[in-house]
Amino acid sequence: MTANNPEPTNVPVPRPPAVVAPVVSARAQLECLTGPEKGKKFRVAPGTTVIGRDPSCDVALTETPISRQHARIDRSADGWVLKNLSANGTRLNKKTVDEAPLVDGDVIGIGAKTRLRFAIETLTVSASGRPQFRARVAGMEEKEEEAPAEEGAPQSLFRRRKKLFIGLGAYALLMIALAAYLAVWGRGLVHGPDTPPELTLVDMLQLTPDSAPMRIISETADRYMVEDPVSGTAREIATADIKAGQARKIPGIRNSLLASHLEPANQANPTLSNMYVAQAEEMYLKRAQDPANLYKCVETFHRALAQLRNAPYLTDAKADGIRRAAGDELVDKVYTAYSRAVLEEKIGHADRAIAMYNEILNMIPDTENPVCKNIAARKGLIHKRNPNLKSVVGPLK
Repeated sequence: MTANNPEPTNVPVPRPPAVVAPVVSARAQLECLTGPEKGKKFRVAPGTTVIGRDPSCDVALTETPISRQHARIDRSADGWVLKNLSANGTRLNKKTVDEAPLVDGDVIGIGAKTRLRFAIETLTVSASGRPQFRARVAGMEEKEEEAPAEEGAPQSLFRRRKKLFIGLGAYALLMIALAAYLAVWGRGLVHGPDTPPELTLVDMLQLTPDSAPMRIISETADRYMVEDPVSGTAREIATADIKAGQARKIPGIRNSLLASHLEPANQANPTLSNMYVAQAEEMYLKRAQDPANLYKCVETFHRALAQLRNAPYLTDAKADGIRRAAGDELVDKVYTAYSRAVLEEKIGHADRAIAMYNEILNMIPDTENPVCKNIAARKGLIHKRNPNLKSVVGPLK
């Protein structure tokens, strides 16, 4: 450079354009693997997603054993959390849980048959600002979704009319289904108020035949504290209302099978208790030979505890583990069979319902048990509505 034209200083050096890193987010969905809604997919909301049998739930399911509000999924900064809301229990990967974090591929089990797979999709926002979702479901290939239409672009007349026709068609189908339901109810296939109550796992209270049963939280001599299944709030029901017929108590399957009715011994007799334990363990080993052996096993364990003045558990840890395993297995078998029988009864398969009810009675050789009394009432009503059923399934037991 010449003296008259000195080299310029402080000139900004050109730099390559900055690369904008993509922003990654995630969303989740539930895919129904088994049950009445098999194949359906439900989007998990960013905040709270409620799963249950009530039509107002975010994930509305129809299987009978599912509670009106059975479980919910909460989204937090750390991910998704599954919380149980039902006395019937919620399973995550075949294990019963009250609250547990969810990861991609987890399977949620509710009711007798319904299984929901939890799947996470990652959302990548490119430098252009266009979102691209990629599924991360195990066993599925990642596939980019079709780019959404430009914001503000008007829909075609065809698409608008198509949505209108779909809405009208759905409304017509709903009206047809309602008419069919009323017709079936009129023929007595769907039971009315005279139907014996459906048993659940735990004791419940019901105010009217058409109202949802409420789980009993606690009870005293003069009142019950119950949980409203819709709002989840607690309320009090006076014992006098039950005696006056304004409410009724529905026995639970678990308490009916596992609660002991034996008076405690006047004094502890460990020797006699050990004898009963040995008999119960032998029945447990032979439970596959006779369906009644499991119930007899549980009852014999009750006798063993009665000889210990109704202690809450046996001193032998191994024997007490067998006692608890036998009780859980009995409750699970009876509850599963009972739920299927009630479903068959509701859809009009009287012969199948009777056969399944008889299976349960073969498991519980005690006509005074509340479960057996409930089944006897349901069978009597089925027989009343289907007088020719004897020739199909044989004499009612």
